[in-house]
Amino acid sequence: MANFSTFERSLIDKLLLLDDTGSLLVMNNILEFSFDDFNHMYIDDIDDCQCTLNLEERYFAQKEEAGGVEAISEIFEGANKKFLLMSQLFTYLINNKYLIVSGHIDCNFIGIKGNTRYITYTNLDIEVANFIWKYCDKRFTPTESLKKFVRNGYKTDEELALEAQTEKIKASSLHSNIALAVSLSGLVVSIIIPLFVTAKVELVNKKFNVGITGESSIKTFSVASSVTTQKMLKAKVSKRYLLTSNQNNSCSNIVLTEAQFNNLMNTLKNSKENTVEQRELNEASTLHAPLPR
Repeated sequence: MANFSTFERSLIDKLLLLDDTGSLLVMNNILEFSFDDFNHMYIDDIDDCQCTLNLEERYFAQKEEAGGVEAISEIFEGANKKFLLMSQLFTYLINNKYLIVSGHIDCNFIGIKGNTRYITYTNLDIEVANFIWKYCDKRFTPTESLKKFVRNGYKTDEELALEAQTEKIKASSLHSNIALAVSLSGLVVSIIIPLFVTAKVELVNKKFNVGITGESSIKTFSVASSVTTQKMLKAKVSKRYLLTSNQNNSCSNIVLTEAQFNNLMNTLKNSKENTVEQRELNEASTLHAPLPR
């Protein structure tokens, strides 16, 4: 369906209004109902190439007094333009089967011919004359397709379906955009927050008094510890020692840092050295002890 102008839509609306009221849809009634100036004029001498437009002389004088020559020109030229647009619209509706043409009525002229004097105008376009000559004695009937088209706001069923589909796509696109925005916001927040957050890490030194007795073993393993600062992430790998002791059918495990392990080894070494030195002193004392009397 064509994209009708405001003027064309007004003609179609008036055409359907006449049909709803039961009026006879003929050229004369359509022109009288659609154009205010047509109540003061009529058309005669109709043939396929030329026709005469007759305007009441007193109406002509009123328009001339109110607006001068421009007002008179507007009446005649305006009428010719409106008839031309009407001819194109009706031709389109008839060719596309939205308007049915039927019947034949006696018609020697179109309009209201009163007992008064008229001024004639014979410069109507040939297309206008041909249209009036062709349909002045015909009856028009709008089809249900045209009525439905107007009820739908001058839109076809296909256009309405396309609009509905477009709205669904827009709604789906909106939801996708919202989800994407939320995801991006979460990503940005996860990146930015660590730059402005300082984690406080406190290292606590603990002392262990360890004595290795029974069946014991020491294993070494590495532990990665991380400290988050305000502007960077540092990772430090430190060595750990696992001390396993088996005594009295019981097993105990103690995890030592490298410093604790070194302290333990030094303690054991010193303890061993002291024990050896004490044993040597005892033996020396025994050798130099005085003989009993």
